[in-house]
Amino acid sequence: GATGELSGTPSASGTFNFTIRVTDAAAPTPQFTTKAFALTVNPPALSITTASPLSAGTQGAAYSTTFGASGGTPPYGGWTVTSGTLPAGLSLNAGTGELSGTPTENGNFNFTVRVSDAAAPTPQQASKAFALTINP
Repeated sequence: GATGELSGTPSASGTFNFTIRVTDAAAPTPQFTTKAFALTVNPPALSITTASPLSAGTQGAAYSTTFGASGGTPPYGGWTVTSGTLPAGLSLNAGTGELSGTPTENGNFNFTVRVSDAAAPTPQQASKAFALTINP
C-alpha cells in the first residue's frame, strides 16, 4: 500500500524472505530502490490442554488418560511428572503423554506434568498441575 505498512495475522510460523520495492513521485522519471527482508513468525506458546481434575479412577481397575498439548512445534514429547506423586501402579509414557496402569492405592493425588515440543535448537516446555482421585 501507499503507507508501506505490513500488517495482518500470520497463519503459519517460520522464516519468510521477501523483497520490498519503493518508488518516489519524481517526474518524469521516478526513482526506486529495493531491500531484502526476513520475517520470523514464532509459533504460539506451548500449553497443556488437558483439564484438571482428571477423571477419577478405581483402585484395582485399569486406568488410562492421555494428556494433550497445543501450540509450540509438534510433535510433543518428553512428558514427565516434575513434582508430586502418581498413584502406585500408574505411569506416564514420556513419548505419548498417556497415563495408564492399574492403581494399587486409593486417595487424592496432586502432581505436575511437563511436556516439550520439537522446536530446534531450543524446545519450548509447558507445565500444569493436576489432581487425580482414586476411589477404593
